[in-house]
Amino acid sequence: NSQPWRFAVSDSVIDIHNLPEKDNPVLNYRQGGSFIAHGALVENIVLAAGKFGYAAEAIPFPTPGNDVHTARIVLKQADVRPSPDPIQTVYGIGYKLNQDLENRGNQKHSSDG
Repeated sequence: NSQPWRFAVSDSVIDIHNLPEKDNPVLNYRQGGSFIAHGALVENIVLAAGKFGYAAEAIPFPTPGNDVHTARIVLKQADVRPSPDPIQTVYGIGYKLNQDLENRGNQKHSSDG
């Protein structure tokens, strides 16, 4: 878990920068793993912002030609209800997907007769 990023924060803007040297290049082909990690990071910031009453606009690769500046998040005070607990939501979705897969498997076996 290398957490290959650096933050630059000013007022209501969070800029996120990739740190290519922070991850092993053999295991992180063309920074693919780092970009996936950055996507998860941005999603977590957006979810947390909503929980604290902020709207978060995520802008991917805001500086043209600069793959190191992976995202800019602009926060604005919002009159919104807190978003649902993301952990419960993820587990709920995972549970439902698992049930759907089991049901499909059971239907297939029952039709084999």
